[in-house]
Amino acid sequence: MAVMTTKQLNSAISAIRKARVKMQELVHEALVSATFYAMKDGNVTPFNQLLDAVGQATHIKGITMWAELNAPVIVREGAFTLNKTAKKEIHIENVDDFAPYEADIRQQPKWYEVAPKQKAESIFMPDSYLGKVADKLEREGFAELALQIRAVKGKYEMDLIDAVEGVVIEPVIQPAPLAIAA
Repeated sequence: MAVMTTKQLNSAISAIRKARVKMQELVHEALVSATFYAMKDGNVTPFNQLLDAVGQATHIKGITMWAELNAPVIVREGAFTLNKTAKKEIHIENVDDFAPYEADIRQQPKWYEVAPKQKAESIFMPDSYLGKVADKLEREGFAELALQIRAVKGKYEMDLIDAVEGVVIEPVIQPAPLAIAA
């Protein structure tokens, strides 16, 4: 495949944006329908099939958060399972029984609205990762270990600053000399 022209690239990006919006709505409708089957029969297979279908092309955390908030499901070991406690409270036999739940679900934020905003992060900045690890350890009661990781993170940041000072990065492509008219 050849490199796209600017016009082709802009067209491709526009098509991706349109496809994303269409996919977001389709995934949302699939989530609502999967909720019906989880409520009716305790069948969580559609949720797992949906995760498999979207792969890494979408925000998995948004899907799992939405499902756990709106359906009697919970994620365990990377897959949806039935939340039996929540299911005990739900008694539906058909689509008509599901209608009040569906009306309420449709008033809730959609799956892509509940997820934390994703942002681009550099693979060359492990300090952000170390900070997240320390935060998680602290939340789970390992404050001493979290403190040690934060100390390593601080040392890493100082070493990085020392290493970068005075470094001149050469461009990969050297610019052509400017022609100056005499």
